[in-house]
Amino acid sequence: MQLTSNYKIYPNPASDFLQLESSQKARVSIFDLTGKLRAKTSIEAGTNTFDISTLSTGIYLIEIEAVDSITPVLVSIVKSKF
Repeated sequence: MQLTSNYKIYPNPASDFLQLESSQKARVSIFDLTGKLRAKTSIEAGTNTFDISTLSTGIYLIEIEAVDSITPVLVSIVKSKF
């Protein structure tokens, strides 16, 4: 999924791992649909891998905040069983 020219997330849906390609450093937060923070990390420019195997099956929101930007990017992902 191409989010902007700065980010790409795949696969979606995913079962164990997500790849996030970024053109810059950023902070990434994963929230469930109730707004509860489930994971938070910092990423570097390039391809980053996230282990989502511990998340329950469902829909999550990813917030990406570039270090030099004040506007976050939001995207939904689906955590699948398989």
